[in-house]
Amino acid sequence: MNLKVITEPTESAVNIELVKEFLRIDYNDEDMLIQTMIDAAIDHAEKFTRRSLNAKTYELNVKASDYIRLPNPRLPAWTR
Repeated sequence: MNLKVITEPTESAVNIELVKEFLRIDYNDEDMLIQTMIDAAIDHAEKFTRRSLNAKTYELNVKASDYIRLPNPRLPAWTR
């Protein structure tokens, strides 16, 4: 089984403005650092839970069999 991401997410599951509001940060100097931390947290959570938090397009190559178990459950959509 070979799973790869074809299309990366265009939006983050976590909004930087919401995070800044929670942290009570009202300036933009640290936006790049905060976004990097958000991305790292999402990546870690996706690997730990084996679920996609951000909408992505995957390609899965498998050998022919009676059934296919889709990894990373709760994908927003899939196409054949």
